[in-house]
Amino acid sequence: MPRRVGTSRNPAKHVRASTRTLLAGAVDRLAHVAAPPADDDPTVHEVRKRCKEARALEAYEDDLPQVVARLISGARLGNSLAVAAEHVSKFGPLNGRDDWAYIAEQLKTKADVDQVLRVIGQKRGSQLLHAIFELLLVQQQRGTGLSE
Repeated sequence: MPRRVGTSRNPAKHVRASTRTLLAGAVDRLAHVAAPPADDDPTVHEVRKRCKEARALEAYEDDLPQVVARLISGARLGNSLAVAAEHVSKFGPLNGRDDWAYIAEQLKTKADVDQVLRVIGQKRGSQLLHAIFELLLVQQQRGTGLSE
C-alpha cells in the first residue's frame, strides 16, 4: 500500500504530535498573558494609586466614630459647630485634623456651612462623612444646638 504524504501509519502518534503543538501554542499564549506588566506601565501605577487611595479612605472612615465622639464633646463645650469643629481639630484623629481645622476656621469667619462642608466632602469622597455632614446641616437648619 502506498504511503500518503503527511500522514503516519500510526494515527495515535499524529494525534499526540498535534496535541503537543496545541499545548505548546497555548503555553506560549498564557506566558504572554500571565507575564507581569513592567513597572513603568501606566496602568500599574494607576492601580497602585487607586489601592493606596482606597486604603487611605478606609483608614479615614475607620476614625469617623472618634470624630463623632469629639464633635459631641466639643458641642457640649460651646454648643456651636465652630467650637465642636475646633475641638475635633485639636483632639480628633490625626488624619482628619486638617479638615476640621479648615471647617472651624471657615465657620468663625461666618462662611456658609453648606459650602464649607461640601468642600471637605468632595475632598474626601466618603459616603459616611457625607452622612455626618447631612446630619450637621439638618441640625443647623433647625436652629437647635449640637448638644441636643
